[in-house]
Amino acid sequence: MSIRLMIKDTLTGIGIAVAVFGIGASTSFATDAIMSGHTDPTRNTGNTEIARVLKLTPQQAASVQTLIDAERKAMHEMRESMRLNGDAIQSGTRQKLAKMLNAEQLGRYDEWKQANRPPRPNADRDRPPPPSQDAGQASTPPPAARRQ
Repeated sequence: MSIRLMIKDTLTGIGIAVAVFGIGASTSFATDAIMSGHTDPTRNTGNTEIARVLKLTPQQAASVQTLIDAERKAMHEMRESMRLNGDAIQSGTRQKLAKMLNAEQLGRYDEWKQANRPPRPNADRDRPPPPSQDAGQASTPPPAARRQ
């Protein structure tokens, strides 16, 4: 097998691995967006909505809310762990690529990766809201402010 073919196969394999990881990361980001979005009926209404729907006693409502809060915390910790693991995998891949590619190729890889990175969910969360059309009308707060 020629060196050129081996390099081509290696880069193809790396490209496939990066694509698979990108799909996994996209799925993770989408899950994070869903889990942190407004899909949870207890998110913005406290436990009153779930207590009403389930016809809970005050004691049950308190217990259910405690359980839901614990679930939220566990999901947050899981997402953070996945993010850190993903960062470590990407860092390891780049270190391996740095040993295989010359500086120009590594620079092109970095540019390609940045250009093909999936958009972050809620990426606009940290941006200020756009100015309202009517100066006398209050603008809608960003999603992060609405959830607090």
